[in-house]
Amino acid sequence: MTKIQWFPGHMQKSLRDIQSKLKLVDLLIVMLDARIPFSSINWELLKILNNKPFLILLNKSSLADENQNKPFIEFLQRKQFPYLFIDVKYKKNIHCILPFVRKILFHRIKKYPKILKLMVVGIPNVGKSTLINSLCQRKATLTANIPGITKQLQWINLSDNIKLMDTPGVLYPKITNPLVGYSLVLCSCIKETLFTTTEILKYILTYFQKYYPKYLKQLFYLTKEETQTKNLFQLINKKNKSILTPDKMFFIILNKIKKEKIKKVNFDIGLISLLL
Repeated sequence: MTKIQWFPGHMQKSLRDIQSKLKLVDLLIVMLDARIPFSSINWELLKILNNKPFLILLNKSSLADENQNKPFIEFLQRKQFPYLFIDVKYKKNIHCILPFVRKILFHRIKKYPKILKLMVVGIPNVGKSTLINSLCQRKATLTANIPGITKQLQWINLSDNIKLMDTPGVLYPKITNPLVGYSLVLCSCIKETLFTTTEILKYILTYFQKYYPKYLKQLFYLTKEETQTKNLFQLINKKNKSILTPDKMFFIILNKIKKEKIKKVNFDIGLISLLL
């Protein structure tokens, strides 16, 4: 796979804007997708924090494989990074976020009581705007299950003493590891058109075969033994007595992921070990 360039002009500008606004905020909320904790970290963002307090929120945790996330949790604990598993859609641990923020900023609040200003950052489509809407208990920002909806920085009043700055999703300039690219596509953080369908279909069939064969059984009516067949694409077409093109087969899988029919998964299993 060639290096993927996914850094539109608005992302480059947003990264500069975020860096220039850091001095205005007390804490950064860094949002990740719990299904792809490694791939959804933007290390470029973390580099510009300059010792600014932050809290990592791993969103969509109801869809994630807890067992496969244990090595990533160990990494966060070793680094002493504060973190919280949440699920905005299902209101999981949303009530814990602001108390956690106040705990991190306890000494600062005690010394300088004032309006707290928070900034929410992360790559596209990890749920930043949805989180803000949930905390506001109203629709304050646009949301959609496609990358790149928020285009500019905007302040939102959360309460009388808390303000949130929503930011556009900012991805790293280059995706050099193909596994990262595949993970981002499967969780709708980048457009699937950046890869050939055949390439990513072959990857996800092999991935399910190795880690989650039950989804091959459910999606394509395979037996346990059939899920381990070498040429899955041909077998699936033969088994279903139809001709599924690579595009159609990949669409079936991606659509099931988007509709949360495929859950309790981690698409970063081969990547998290890079942190150890």
